[in-house]
Parts: sequence; C-alpha cells; structure tokens
Amino acid sequence: MACGSSRRQMAKQQWVAPLRLRRKVVLGAAWLVAFARLAGVAAEERAAANLSQADEELEGKFRRLVDWLQDGMDAADFGVKRPPTLAETFHLGVSRFGRTLVAARDVEAGATITLLPLTHVIHAADYSKGLECLSANVQGAVYLARQRALGEGSPWAPYMALMPGAHPDLPKYWPELWEEHLQGSMFHEFVNLYDGEVKNDYERVKEVAGMSWEDYQWGADIRQTRSVYWDASWVGDNTPRPRGASALVPLFDLLAHGSQPNADFKFDSELQAMRLYAKRSVSRGDELLIPYFDDATRSNTEVLQKWGFAVESAKKMVEVRVAQAVAASAESEPPQEAPGYALELTARDGAATAFLGHLRALADRRPVALEGLPEDWMALPDPRTGWLYYWSTATGGTTWERPGHPLGKSQPFYTPASFWGVEAAALTMAKDLMERRLAEYPQTLAEDEQLLAGYISDMRMRFLVMFRRDEKLVLHWWLRLIAAAMDGAPGPQEPVDPTQAYLNAGF
Repeated sequence: MACGSSRRQMAKQQWVAPLRLRRKVVLGAAWLVAFARLAGVAAEERAAANLSQADEELEGKFRRLVDWLQDGMDAADFGVKRPPTLAETFHLGVSRFGRTLVAARDVEAGATITLLPLTHVIHAADYSKGLECLSANVQGAVYLARQRALGEGSPWAPYMALMPGAHPDLPKYWPELWEEHLQGSMFHEFVNLYDGEVKNDYERVKEVAGMSWEDYQWGADIRQTRSVYWDASWVGDNTPRPRGASALVPLFDLLAHGSQPNADFKFDSELQAMRLYAKRSVSRGDELLIPYFDDATRSNTEVLQKWGFAVESAKKMVEVRVAQAVAASAESEPPQEAPGYALELTARDGAATAFLGHLRALADRRPVALEGLPEDWMALPDPRTGWLYYWSTATGGTTWERPGHPLGKSQPFYTPASFWGVEAAALTMAKDLMERRLAEYPQTLAEDEQLLAGYISDMRMRFLVMFRRDEKLVLHWWLRLIAAAMDGAPGPQEPVDPTQAYLNAGF
C-alpha cells in the first residue's frame, strides 16, 4: 500500500511545557509491563445468568488460546528449560475487576512460570509490514483491526477471539461519570486531547487503512491497553522503526496489576521468548499479579486514562494554569492557550521550576543578572512563558538563544530567583492559583478521604474520587510550602539563597 500523505511523526510532549495540557511521558523499566485488563468494572452488578454464560464462553476461548500457545511452545523446543504445560500452570479466574490468571501450581521465587516463543508474540516486524510510513501507534491499531476482520483467516485467530469486543472500563466511554464526579478537575481535557489525537490519526489514514472508525478505534484501544515496550534489537531486527514500537503478548495480557506483585516478565534473548517468572513464591490458587509500572512513577491521570483504574501508590499530580495571572499582567491580549504545569509533591522537578520561573517573570520584568552573560547583553523575563530572552545593547536585537552559554541554542532558561521581594510576589500568585483551583471542587479533601474510607460499590466512582483526592493533596502541599516560605522570608531586598533551600521543605 502507498501511505503518501498519511505519514505522521508523533512527537512525545512534556506536560511541563507552558503551552497547553499535555501528556507527561514517563519512561523507564516500568513501561515493559504496561498492560491492561480490568474489563468488566463493577462486575458484581451483572445478572448471575449473564455471568454464568460469559464464564462458559470465556473458558472455551481461553482453552483454545492455551492450546494454540502450547503448540507454539512445543514447536520451539526449549530443551531442558522447557516449562510445565500451560494447562498445568494457569487457570482463568474472575475477580471483582474482571478476567485474571490464577496459578495452577506452586512456583518458587525466581523460577520460570512459563515461556512464550517469539513466533506467538505480535511485535513491530509483524504489524509494520506495508505500513512503514505510519507511526507505531497507528501501525498497531490498523494491524489489530485487520486481524480481527480476518476472523478465522488470521494467524492470530485464537488470540483475537479472546479479545474484548469493547472497552467500557476506559473513562472515555463513561464521560457522564467523570463530568459529575470530577468537577474542578481538568481530567476531561486530558481524555479529550488523547482521544482527539486518535481521531486525527484515523482521519489521516482511513482511506489507506480501508476500515471504519469503529474498527480503528477498537484496534487503538487494544494497542493502548495491552501493548508493552518492545526493543527490536532483542530479535536482531535492525530495520529502522518509528518511536513507540510495542508488542502484544498473548495470555500475559490477562495478568492483573499489583502494587505488591508476585510475578514479572522479560524477554529472554537466548531462547527468543517472553519469560514469565515468580518475583516471590507463588502458591497454587494465587492470583498472578505483575507491576504495570513501579510505584510513584505514573500519575493516576495516566493510569486512569490508559487502563481505566486508579491506585493509591500513583504519583500525585495536578495541573495548575497561570491564565489569570497572565491576563492580569499582559500589556496586550492574553495568550490563546493558558500555560499549564503538572505539579507534584515537590518543588524541585522541571514542572515546578518552570512554574515558579513563570510567576517570577510575571512579578518583575526588570533585567536579570546572569553570571557569564556577555557585557553587551541583557537577560529579560518574558511574562508569557517565564523564559528569559536576550537583548543586545549594541545592536538592539533580541533572541531566545542565550549568548555565551554552551546550551544556549538548545534549551530555554527560566527566570531565576533573585530577591525576596520578587520571590514573595511570585509565591503570593502561586497561593492565589492554588486556592482558586481548590475552590473549583464541590468537595473538600476531607470529604474525599471520608468517602474513600467507606465502601463505594461502583469501582469507577472510587477511582474518580481517588483521582480528585490526589489533585487536592498536591494543591494543599503547595499551600503549606508557600506558607512556610512566607513565614521565614527575610526583607524584600535580601537575595534569595542560590540553592533556594526553602524549596526543600517536606510535608
């Protein structure tokens, strides 16, 4: 097929950039286990007859998948490393959150639970054929949708048969709940932004892909919720691949997330297989749990949007915009997009640095003294972005590139701390922004904590309460930090400690 104008390079953007609400990409080993399951939220509310019928149907599909995978394992011939059969290893279970895998035998810590050969893993070399000009995300969505459409003609038919026909557990399919329970939050914008990108992808490829929006959306949902990180070098694939290449591992995507996992998996280069192993001793009848991500590496914004659940161990995060401050201080029209910052329980990360730099630029636009700046240059704060720009006193020209700095052409520099008069004004603006955000929620933090201490039958509602609670925790943390800083602030003409020690306060 000829892709032509459908080519698109999907750049990963940082939420910390002061342009608009963005996805904050978290990289690391946790991405290796980025699976989804949790289909059937609040399953206990279904009629018993429907559950019984669904269990019987799912069991049949599960046994078919296991037999197909077992044939692949037998053909691979793992020799002395051959694990017990899949039928001896797993049972299909149903928990409150949906389908799950249950251990059918005891496994010692560190021991192999099972091996799945590369021939039964969908990876970039499979789904990119004929779609090379598309991004990895689009390649995966199109390939999966096409495999489902092939039915029994697909080489992945046993796997496709067990796939869910829909994803009601994803929040984009229940907007009425988050519109009701997330008033004051910007989560809806995050969901709509991501969903809008998927729709834009489809509009670019629908003609060459030759499928309906419904089929493409299904493929995109499967890829989003079930794909894992893939490194083509593991299999000696030196073909240039677009960023974001991933893989789907049949059976393993039934494994549920656990903050105290008893299993994990990795690619075994020697055996050319995915190896599932026990992180700690597993007893027969135990639900097998893997970490989709490490604690405090992903926020519930990402977790809820990607997989449809929330966890207590997630990174706490809230977006704060400085639109009011910008509009009040700008000499001309306010910016079209409100600069937003994904703040956490720290004032030392990139988002906090950019946020405070922006407020300093709003508080004082006078030139900033910078060590190493050539004598005929002045550094000036830009109130729209918080970045410094540079004015040549010799030529009258301005530039965003910092003269005399080795990184001057490659990155912006945020307005640094100077004197306590400016710092106090910036912190006062920060306090006002935090209080404005808190006032937008109908419920208080204490009310959310009380709700979570009780029983909430619909897990979707519990997840939403956890999400908005996390946002409020961050806002209150920043208010305590600001209050402590203001209480200990010296006179307005005193310079701020270059290390900004006041930002190290822990609460």
